[in-house]
Amino acid sequence: MQTSISYLAQDPIFDAEKPLDTDIPVDHIARARASNHSNDERDVTVIPIVDAAEWDLEKHGSCFIKAETGLKAEDSLTRKREVQKDYWYEIEALLHENFPHYSRIDNYDCTVRKRDPDFPANIRTYTKVEQPARRPHSDCSPRGAHMNLDRTFSGQQMFWEGKDFDVL
Repeated sequence: MQTSISYLAQDPIFDAEKPLDTDIPVDHIARARASNHSNDERDVTVIPIVDAAEWDLEKHGSCFIKAETGLKAEDSLTRKREVQKDYWYEIEALLHENFPHYSRIDNYDCTVRKRDPDFPANIRTYTKVEQPARRPHSDCSPRGAHMNLDRTFSGQQMFWEGKDFDVL
């Protein structure tokens, strides 16, 4: 199926400031803006995944790992700071088990989000839990991955520059 996806553009403004986007009204604040995002529309082909076991990281650029963790869904939303470290250790162990050829695994982003059950009929500004992002915002293409790593792990280029790595 052909469709388009609106990505967060890799704008040079992010060299000077972090991406920001808020639902909080800022009209009353001089020179304030609710977002510094710009879109990068891309035409894409979407194909169904018939058998997740056949989906290969090397061939498709992504894969599925079926596994059990000790994380309780409710805890991930109500006690996220307390459980995040333990959950990450479980995820890291699963990744090492499934990808033993990786010498290093770092946590790039581990955000639990849950769509408000009233979406899209009632879009609330404030909810108890983080909502799914409205657009893909992590460009993991070869060019985008380098830019994101440079921003996320500033000063650590020696660990990834000129080396083979994957963003999972």
